[in-house]
Amino acid sequence: MTSSAVAAFPDVGTRLRRLIRRRLGMMAAYWFGLLALIAIVLFTAHPQYAESAIGAALIIAAAWLPAWLWIKKGMGGLPIFPVFALTHTWTFGLPLLYEHPIVKIFEATDQLFAALFVTAFLVLSTLFWLAVRHTRIRPPKFCLSMRQSGADDIFFVILVASIVFTISVNGAWLNVPAAVYSIIRAVMLAVEALGCFALSYRLARTDWLERYGVQSPAPHPGTRYLAAAGDG
Repeated sequence: MTSSAVAAFPDVGTRLRRLIRRRLGMMAAYWFGLLALIAIVLFTAHPQYAESAIGAALIIAAAWLPAWLWIKKGMGGLPIFPVFALTHTWTFGLPLLYEHPIVKIFEATDQLFAALFVTAFLVLSTLFWLAVRHTRIRPPKFCLSMRQSGADDIFFVILVASIVFTISVNGAWLNVPAAVYSIIRAVMLAVEALGCFALSYRLARTDWLERYGVQSPAPHPGTRYLAAAGDG
C-alpha cells in the first residue's frame, strides 16, 4: 500500500464521521418536528368527526414518510419531493383537525374519502420517487428545441395569454366548467412559469436587448455568471 493511499484513510474517516453526524442531526430535527406537531395537535385539535381525525392522521403519516426515507437512506441531492410531501400536512391534514370552514361543509364520510385519496396520492408518489431515485439516468440521443429567433415571441404570447386568461376568470368573463378550468389553469401556470424563466434568462444576455434596439445596461456580475453557466 502506497503512502498516499495510507494518508487518504484519515480523510475518508473524517468525511464519514461528518456525514454520520449531519444525518443524525437531521434525524433528530425530524423527530423533534414530528413530535412537536403531534403534541400541539393532541392539545389543540378539535376535529369535527372521528373520521376527520383518522383522515388527518393518514395524511400526516404519508406526508412525513418521504422525509424520513430521505434521511434514513442517506440520499443525496436536494429533498425536493420530501419537502413537497410535507406541505400536505398543513394543506390537507390540519384543516381536517381544526374544522376549516370549507371542510365543515362536507359530511364525515366525504372527508374521510377525500383524505384517503390524498393519502393514496402521497403513497404512490413516494413509491414512484423511490423508483426514480434508483434508476440510472441515460443521456437522451436527441431532444426537441425551438429556434432562438422565434422562441422569444412564443414565450411573449404565452405570458400575454396567461394574463388575459387570469383577467377573464377574475372578471367572470368566462363560463368554464370546474373540471375544464382546473386543467386549463394547471397548463397555464406551467407554461407561464416556463416563459418567465426563459425570458428572465434571455434578459440577462445583452444580445436579447440589442435585438429590440434597446441599449443594454451593464449587467450585474452574478447575472453574467448565471448566463455563462447556462451556456456551459
